[in-house]
Amino acid sequence: MSTIALLIKNQKEKTILEHYFQNINYNVLLLKSNFTAYREISHSLPICIICEIPYNYLDNIYVIRLLENHRNTKGIPVIGYGNHFAPNIIESLYESGVHLYYQRPLQIKNILQDIQAIQSGQNIKIKRYRSNITDNEITVQPKNKKP
Repeated sequence: MSTIALLIKNQKEKTILEHYFQNINYNVLLLKSNFTAYREISHSLPICIICEIPYNYLDNIYVIRLLENHRNTKGIPVIGYGNHFAPNIIESLYESGVHLYYQRPLQIKNILQDIQAIQSGQNIKIKRYRSNITDNEITVQPKNKKP
């Protein structure tokens, strides 16, 4: 059974996502804080990390950068979600290692599609258009193939 890590502070969202993924046969690793998340993720090596990005997001970015720079965790996709941010902040999230960012309200079916694409060996590519943050387009490509 594959493991999904949840780094979420909002208790209601954490509970909903935990139960949803458990009901469709995923192990769920609940991460309690940013500072223990790095250690727990590097030991369990989940297939992806779902991370709530709060307004005070710098601690989350620090952990994501640590994971992105560690040889064992570098390839683990990070799916972030949260409130609406300015385009330059969203861009900094992508540059820090977030693979996908969804704005609330969260659509669980979109995240599930991304996880299924990851499990089937596909890379998630993000096309970003600077003109409007809502113009993000997600495309999926097989691994080891050039775009």
